[in-house]
Amino acid sequence: MDMKNFFSFKMGMVLFASLLLFGPGAQTATAADTLVVGVSDDIPPMVFRDRGAELIGYDVDLLHEIGRRINKKIEFKVISWDQKEQELANKSIDVIASQLSITEERKKILRYTQPVMQNFQAIIVAAASPIQNKKDLEGKTVCALTGAYIIDEIRKLPGQKIQVETADGNEQCLVKLLAGEVDASVLDGVPGIYYSNHNPGAFRILPEDIGKDEYAYGMRISDATLAEEFNRALAAIKADGTMQAIRERWLGKGK
Repeated sequence: MDMKNFFSFKMGMVLFASLLLFGPGAQTATAADTLVVGVSDDIPPMVFRDRGAELIGYDVDLLHEIGRRINKKIEFKVISWDQKEQELANKSIDVIASQLSITEERKKILRYTQPVMQNFQAIIVAAASPIQNKKDLEGKTVCALTGAYIIDEIRKLPGQKIQVETADGNEQCLVKLLAGEVDASVLDGVPGIYYSNHNPGAFRILPEDIGKDEYAYGMRISDATLAEEFNRALAAIKADGTMQAIRERWLGKGK
């Protein structure tokens, strides 16, 4: 099966599983002891699905551990990434996770936890692409995740006329890249490295990136108490070595 068909098949399975789990009429939990976390489910190794369509990954393990320590049940809801702030405002979710970068603009409408991981915005091209650096993006078409802050940063690259196309998921951007519909994709570095390592010979990550940032979890501005509970739990998880164990489970030894 070629890469395009592989991604298409996988995305079809994800959509089917999402309808089963979160389709029309599905209700999020509202019990006081339950937190609903909104995620995108194609961000390996942060949040993605195993062969049985179960959500797994770094954020899944870390959030369950936080929930255990603050006596909350964690439930996940797959959301459209460009609707994440609206989902939070509507109270259909309580927390935003999976590749939520900290930005000054988002701080105006979200309350962040302490950072959970450092990140960079990777430029990914097809292995045989002639593109070698950011300057080579001049006049090219670049794919980015719908609702991602990095779209504005791409457009701000000095002296370059870059056309930006968006997609609802990271894998959709990579499908476009392999099909020759775009010249490059900009993804968070952590999933970018994962896709590159798990598809040898398909992709190449440029040595230059668009920028560096940090991941955190986002909540409503009014949820100061919840954010403090998360921060205390994160500090304890880091101090006792649990966070490092989760990192090594999903990112590898010494990461």
